[in-house]
Amino acid sequence: MDTHPQADEAAQAEQPIGAPLRRFRAAILVALTVVTIVTFAWLGTTVVRLVDEQALAQARSYTDLIIAARAWNSQAGGVYVRKTDTVQSNPYLILLGVDPDLTLPDGSVLTLRNPAAMTREIAEQLPLADAGSEFRLTSLEFVNPDNAPDVWEQAGLAEFERGVEEYWAVAESDDVRLFRYMRPLVVDESCLSCHGDSGYKVGDIRGAISIRLPHEATAAALEATRIQLVTIAVVILAGSWLFVWLASRVFASRIAEANRRLEHAATTDALTGLWNRGYVLARLGQELDRVRRQERGVGVALVDIDHFKHVNDTYGHAAGDEALRQVASALRSAVRTYDVVGRLGGEELLIVAPDIEPDALAVLAERIRTMVASAVIDVLAGEPLTVSIGTAYVGSGDSVEHTDVLIARADAAMYAAKEAGRNRVVAG
Repeated sequence: MDTHPQADEAAQAEQPIGAPLRRFRAAILVALTVVTIVTFAWLGTTVVRLVDEQALAQARSYTDLIIAARAWNSQAGGVYVRKTDTVQSNPYLILLGVDPDLTLPDGSVLTLRNPAAMTREIAEQLPLADAGSEFRLTSLEFVNPDNAPDVWEQAGLAEFERGVEEYWAVAESDDVRLFRYMRPLVVDESCLSCHGDSGYKVGDIRGAISIRLPHEATAAALEATRIQLVTIAVVILAGSWLFVWLASRVFASRIAEANRRLEHAATTDALTGLWNRGYVLARLGQELDRVRRQERGVGVALVDIDHFKHVNDTYGHAAGDEALRQVASALRSAVRTYDVVGRLGGEELLIVAPDIEPDALAVLAERIRTMVASAVIDVLAGEPLTVSIGTAYVGSGDSVEHTDVLIARADAAMYAAKEAGRNRVVAG
């Protein structure tokens, strides 16, 4: 008998998922990958930005303190300090034409500390809160050579001339990673007392405060954070891919099961479990095509249960259905493994027997008739049940007929069997 739908379940479940599902799975994996990469790239960028913003806020705070101190000194007209062996006059004030020294009545001498000098001396003697942090003054038109700008500071001073209000970057200096910050020093009225002869006007850029903050430890922490983020991203991606793959396998299995059920419903007769009319006729058409191509014979046997109306009327339709199922079981037992057994409708059953000769077809039909006649149908209270069978054959040398014509020949032979007394086989 031809393989029944139930026997195809394992094969269908093992089939690979279809192209649409594979494309859907690939799209989900790509989307997850892109979202994960973008998310963790954004997180990494955000961490760097927050660290830079923290360093920037710190540099701004230091600069505000320095500018406040300078403003206080400038508004006071400078600050006099006692001149000692270690505290000497500012030679650069003398170059500007300003006498920095003041002799008191007791003979002691005070010397002037202008904003620039005070800022420089504070920077030399009072390090900032963070170890390694430092600040200084710089200018393109410096008087003190110590205030000469380096390359990075020159770029910042040039930016200030174009209106930039602050200048900062993470940079390398002597193989040390630093956060560098500059803010311009703008000339106000108090500055002109010393620098008025230099051509400065209120609002001009006199120079800048330059701050350096150590960034090496921060850079190392950022690198460790990046490694952690990459590790987490890889773990999440691997877990997501595994989940999607397993979910798609489960989904594919359920689709295969659903398809199997649909195919079973579409090709199987619900009452007997045999192939239904559409399927068995389609298989007959395929076998007739094989006769044309390969010159092989095919036979059909049309089986009709004798006096089936009497069974329904006497024992009820439920008993009739059970009798039909037992006859179907007898047919499955009688045919060859590759024969196709189906129900055309009512009590009519059809066997399609490929690769068979007329004599073998007659033997097959007789075996079916005998097995049904000898079967004990439980619901019939011992009453025997018989079938009338009509056969039709198309051989390699015959003109291949259409399916309907071959079925019509078998049907005519089956009615001839009934007219001849039933429970017999007639060849058409």
